[in-house]
Amino acid sequence: MFTVIYTIEFQKCGLPHAHILVFLKPTYRCKKPEDLDKIISAEIPNKDTDGELFNIVTTLMIHGPCGDQNTRSPCMLNNKCSKHFPMKFVDQIVIDKDDNRFVVPYNKTLLLKYKAHINVEWCNQIRSIKYLFKYVNKGHDRVTANFYGNGCENSLDEIKMYYDCRYLSACEAAWRIFSFDINYREPSVERLNYHLENEHSVLYEENDDIEQVIERSHRKTTKFLAWMKANEKYPEARNLTYNQFPTQFVWKEKDHEWTPRRCGFSIGRVHFAPPGSGERFYLRTLLNYIKGLTSFNDIKTVDDVKYNTFKEACFAMGLLDDDKEFIDAIIEASLWGIGIYLRRLFVALMVTDQFARPEVVWNSTNENLIDDILHKQRRLLGLKAYALAELETMLQSFGKSLSDFPPMPKADASLVPDVESRLIHDEMSYNRPVLAAQHDRMMSTMTSEQRNVYDKIMTRVKEDKSGLFFLYGYGGTGKTFIWRALCAALRSDGGIVLACASSGIAALLIPGGRTAHSRFGIPFTIDECSMCGVTPNTPLASLTYPIGEINDVDISVVIPSDLVIPSSGNPVASIVDSTYPNLLGNIGKAKYFQSRAILAPKNTIVEQVNDYVFNLIPGEEKIYLSYDTPYHKNIDGDAVDDIHTPEFLNTIVASGFPNHRLRLKVGAPVMLLRNMDQSLGLCNGTRLIITKMGKFMLEGRVISGSNIIEKVFIPRLSLTPSDNRIPFKFKRRQFPIFVSFLYVAISRVTSRGGLKILIADDDGDDIDVASNVVYREVFRNV
Repeated sequence: MFTVIYTIEFQKCGLPHAHILVFLKPTYRCKKPEDLDKIISAEIPNKDTDGELFNIVTTLMIHGPCGDQNTRSPCMLNNKCSKHFPMKFVDQIVIDKDDNRFVVPYNKTLLLKYKAHINVEWCNQIRSIKYLFKYVNKGHDRVTANFYGNGCENSLDEIKMYYDCRYLSACEAAWRIFSFDINYREPSVERLNYHLENEHSVLYEENDDIEQVIERSHRKTTKFLAWMKANEKYPEARNLTYNQFPTQFVWKEKDHEWTPRRCGFSIGRVHFAPPGSGERFYLRTLLNYIKGLTSFNDIKTVDDVKYNTFKEACFAMGLLDDDKEFIDAIIEASLWGIGIYLRRLFVALMVTDQFARPEVVWNSTNENLIDDILHKQRRLLGLKAYALAELETMLQSFGKSLSDFPPMPKADASLVPDVESRLIHDEMSYNRPVLAAQHDRMMSTMTSEQRNVYDKIMTRVKEDKSGLFFLYGYGGTGKTFIWRALCAALRSDGGIVLACASSGIAALLIPGGRTAHSRFGIPFTIDECSMCGVTPNTPLASLTYPIGEINDVDISVVIPSDLVIPSSGNPVASIVDSTYPNLLGNIGKAKYFQSRAILAPKNTIVEQVNDYVFNLIPGEEKIYLSYDTPYHKNIDGDAVDDIHTPEFLNTIVASGFPNHRLRLKVGAPVMLLRNMDQSLGLCNGTRLIITKMGKFMLEGRVISGSNIIEKVFIPRLSLTPSDNRIPFKFKRRQFPIFVSFLYVAISRVTSRGGLKILIADDDGDDIDVASNVVYREVFRNV
């Protein structure tokens, strides 16, 4: 057990009733339905083999009667049982995410020991925990008492006739007399105050002598100032943030000092400060990250630079959301690349709606954006006009214009090529001799089946007839190869091909590929997160559930021995050594990382392997922290800030969303998590190698898709998670990448020789059996 909290509630009959919330340690948490079956049961035991338990369950643990048998039962709501009885029969426990409380009746051991009604619940949603905390923190019972006089109408006072009272039953009174716990929590919570320099609170009575008040304020050190002194005194204290301090130190109220903890455990909670509280809010934000500080000046120092205010220090750490960051990022990137790269970066930030005031960023950075135009034009006059014309041209490729971003200055129309002629020119500017040679090579290696598909499509094109073709095949059978051959054939002959795909990463596999909604201006976003929203236990779910054959079930698959990697005791090290031999000798080499990746079924394993390989890479490590803030649209912003504090938002991890804390090194491969600029190959899923790291900007080289070795700049973006399991919206400004030594899909493998599998059980021992959670057909061609 890791944490426990409970409250004793006295029901109307007077008997005590306990609401207990237990948090288990990660190693003991139930991860599968089979684990829950061992501790939670929802069935009537066998009377012959388990008679005692049978009697307890049938006497104390049967709900109802309700429903049609008793429509007046207290649990009935809208002619249905609010507790979801009777339950549907299943062979094993089902983890139902749609039911926030998912109540299962009992634990066998507890029933046999206490012989009482003990309802055991497994909380798999944050809202179910909030449901229980409602009881834990609901407070004492109250009663409204009505007092009547002797019937004299002249002295009637209706207000004094009613009293709001606290109600204690006889059982509760006895409970308190014996000093039993009404509320209990373990571990305890240490409240941590903080204050600005020379602004700590001083408490005094009205008649206190002012000199004594001042002397007492100097003698009694606050927790916050005592924390700084402890950092000076104890070396081990310098490895802890302020809110981590109570885990290893104890506050001595009498002596007003922190001393090392000898036993026990406590959690620190720093007092809340709303964003509108100025420097106090920025101080609290910094206290979540900085360690070992001994003075207020230390708090304002970031990377050996002392700032004048806490706000400036927050900005230097990347903890604020401001256009100044983009100005500094573009200036920083100007030291690494020429104007054309910066203009592409500027446009990418515009089309992704990152600027609050784009004209301010333009006025502050236009000298950096035009440095290469000076060499092109050989004169100073009109440099900004040429830069604006190039920005307009780039924006038009995204279906945008400078006029969409007022009050940005407009481009001179005479300097901007016609949109229609430019688009046609782009499609006609392919190197036809190179494409013809590429086409001949591809034709010589085609299989008969691929050639049959190719001929049918080309025949329709040459005959100038329309056609709609669906090409289906397993991963690695050459579907993309056919598309590339068709594109090369038509473009080498002077034709125009509009190659489209459903996602950005799929479009990168085809030369000149674009997403369909980008190419044709479809006014909605289609990405890998879009899916059919069929809610469990609905009529539609019941209708579609029976569809499928008998073999569409969960089965075990024996993996061929030549595909299995033997573990040396450390499964992660074994698969890394097998996939990345001589890793240290190939750091930064694009071709080395292009042809290999580790595949994992879950993102948790992905993070575990990424961290292991990342620690092997030599060089300086930099840590980038995000700035997280909730959306305030159509809701009370102050109320949202009170609930969703920055440190809470920092803890949220979502699929396809960058983490709050990002560790990077030069030479590390990363994967892009957002579509930025498809012309440069910057799409969701693009892999890059980090080549330079700045404070607000990253430089990388593309190692996947059709723009390999292209140098690109990656800024921080404001992103919103698409995970609908998060019941509110918030923004996170962070680099849209994560370290990527591996994927989460086995379909990336194109041959048997390129596939190696490592399987280990819960104890880390080698096995050759895996659970197929998809279809048997997946393994037919292995």
